Amino acid sequence: MSAGPPGGGRTDRIRLALQPEEAGTLLGTCAWVLGALEILKDRGHAVEREDLHELHDELAPAVNRLAAQVGGARGALGADEEIQGAIEAAFARVRAAFESWIEVTAADTMAAALEQRLEEIDAQGGGPARRGEAATEPGADGG
Repeated sequence: MSAGPPGGGRTDRIRLALQPEEAGTLLGTCAWVLGALEILKDRGHAVEREDLHELHDELAPAVNRLAAQVGGARGALGADEEIQGAIEAAFARVRAAFESWIEVTAADTMAAALEQRLEEIDAQGGGPARRGEAATEPGADGG
């Protein structure tokens, strides 16, 4: 990575020299972040949190620009199958990790939502019987 042009002139651009695997990993990471931001935006609508949508709108354009720059550099490489294959393989590894993350966090989110709902039911007097647990009536155990 270099911070300026040859000859010591100042520039506001940072240049990266990525290996194909690194480029694929960076593209996959951008896709992951964009996917997470979309989920955040959607969840924000569901829970009436406009700030989450605004966060998406603030961050997504910069991530999209980064992905477009890496994608453009990738396109400039041409059809070299070995290089393109390395980029695709790295991207696929990150995508698989993202899909696993989605599954795990979805399960965690569902468990948390169910627990919260059960607590609400208990607080409203629904008690354990509403969860399918055996409720014992006074004297029902023969006592």
